Amino acid sequence: MTTNRLVHVPEGRVLDVWEGGRPDGVPIVFHHGTPSGRLQAVLGAKAAHRHGVRLVSFNRPGYGRSTDSPPSLASVGLDTLHVMEALGITDFAVLGVPGGGPYALATGLADPERVRAVGVQPELVRGD
Repeated sequence: MTTNRLVHVPEGRVLDVWEGGRPDGVPIVFHHGTPSGRLQAVLGAKAAHRHGVRLVSFNRPGYGRSTDSPPSLASVGLDTLHVMEALGITDFAVLGVPGGGPYALATGLADPERVRAVGVQPELVRGD
């Protein structure tokens, strides 16, 4: 399963959403890195399908077809809740890669009852 759609959120904004994996799988929201977008999640689509995961990702405000607005950690956390509500998903886990890590954490803080787990990939540090 792979779908792309626009989800309407408060203030008349839209968010560009991608879904992959299994439609009946365990839902995980993937917060993309910077400067990437929702399609970064495509890299994990086959693994998500194999492991019974419904993978959801969306472009933050100003990326792709998502309406531009001043993004903040809190606003993107709330946007995540709106996206999942629009998809009919009540509880879910969140994963963020370096630039998306703070947004994943903000989502966990936005609703600790609905967000079952938060995972972040730390910034890669290279030594000389």
